[in-house]
Amino acid sequence: MNQSVSGKYNLRLRRPLHSLWIIAAALSAAWGVSLLFFRLGLPETNIVLIYMAAVIAASAFTSSYQADILASLAATLSFNFSFTKPYHSLSVDNHSYLITFAVMTVFSLLVTGLVGRLREHNERLRIMSRLLSRLEQCATPGDMAILLQQEAAAALRVPVSRIRLETQPPSAGSGSGQCRIPLSESGFPALVLEDRLVQSLSPARRHLLDTLCESTRLAVARRISQDEKKQALELAVREQERSSLLASISHDIRTPLTRMQLECDMMLEQLQSPSCTVQAAGIRSPEDMAAHVQNLKQEADRLLEMVQNILDLTRLSQKELVIHREWMPAEEPASIAADQFERTHPGMRVNLQIPRGTGDGQSGRRADGAAAEQSAGKQRPLSAREHSH
Repeated sequence: MNQSVSGKYNLRLRRPLHSLWIIAAALSAAWGVSLLFFRLGLPETNIVLIYMAAVIAASAFTSSYQADILASLAATLSFNFSFTKPYHSLSVDNHSYLITFAVMTVFSLLVTGLVGRLREHNERLRIMSRLLSRLEQCATPGDMAILLQQEAAAALRVPVSRIRLETQPPSAGSGSGQCRIPLSESGFPALVLEDRLVQSLSPARRHLLDTLCESTRLAVARRISQDEKKQALELAVREQERSSLLASISHDIRTPLTRMQLECDMMLEQLQSPSCTVQAAGIRSPEDMAAHVQNLKQEADRLLEMVQNILDLTRLSQKELVIHREWMPAEEPASIAADQFERTHPGMRVNLQIPRGTGDGQSGRRADGAAAEQSAGKQRPLSAREHSH
C-alpha cells in the first residue's frame, strides 16, 4: 500500500520537476548569453529577444500552460533584476521599462500558447496515427476495444485500471457514478470511466478521448460490415452449391425411377390385359420375366447407393465420415463404368485398353473401394470382360 502511494506521488511530481529543470536550464543559458551581450555594450532589445527565445525553447519541451506562464514571468523578472537600473533590484528608475516588461511577458505568453497548441496537435496526430495503424491489425471488435482501452489510458495519462471495458450488460445499480461510451450500435463493447475522471479532464483531453472513441467506433462498424458481407457471400456460395447438389440428385434419382416405372408398366400390361399376349408384352418366357425383375432390382440398388452417397456427403460435411484407403487396380473402376454404360446402352460394347504401370507392372491408386465403386456407377457384380493391354 505504501509503495503504491509512493509511486503515485512520484508520478505526479516527476513532470512538474522535469518542467522546472527545463525552465531553469533555458533561463540560465539566456542569462549567460545576455550577460555577454551586456558586457559588449549591445542594446537591451537584443537581451529581450534572447530571453524570449529561451522561453519559446523551454515551452517546446514542457507539457503544460502553467510551465509556460512560469517561464514568461521568470524571464521578465530575470531581465529586470540583472539588466535594468538599479541593477540587482526589482525596482525601476525609468517607468518606460514597465511597458517593455508588459510587452515582453504578453508576447512570450502568446508565442508559448501557440507552441503549446502545436505540441498538443502533434501529440493528437501521433496518438491517432498509432491507434489507426494498430486497429487495422485487430481481428475482432473485442480486440479493437482492448486496444482503445490501452491507448485511451496512455493519452489521458491514467492507469489502465481506471478505464474499464464492458462487454455485457452490467448488473442493476452498478452504473451509478460512471460514464459509459459505447463503441457499436448494439452498445457493446463499451468503455466505462468514472465521472470524477471525466470531469477532471481538460477540454483538449476530452476532445482527444472523443476522437479516439469515434475512430474506434467507425473501425468496429467497418469490421462488422466486412464480417457480415463475408458471411453473406459464404451463405450465397453454400446456397448455390446446395441448389446444384439438389438438381444433380433430382436428375440422378429420376433416371432409375423412370426405368423402374417402365419395367413395371410392361409387366402390368402383360399380367392385367386379357387381350395382350405374352409375346406382345415382350415377355416370351420365365427367363424374360426374371430379366425384368433383375432390372428392377438393379435400379433399386442404384437408388439405395444414391441415398447412401447423400448420407456419406452429410457425414463428410460434419467430419464424421471415415475414408478407408486401399490399393485399387485401375481396371476395376474402369470395368465398372463400362458395365454400367453397356447396360444403359443396349447393343453397344466397350473395349477397354488400360496401359500397364511402371515398376511393379501394376497401374492403380490408393482409394476408398466403396466410394470408387459408387462413383463408377456399379450396379451388379463385374461381368466377364476382355481387356486388351
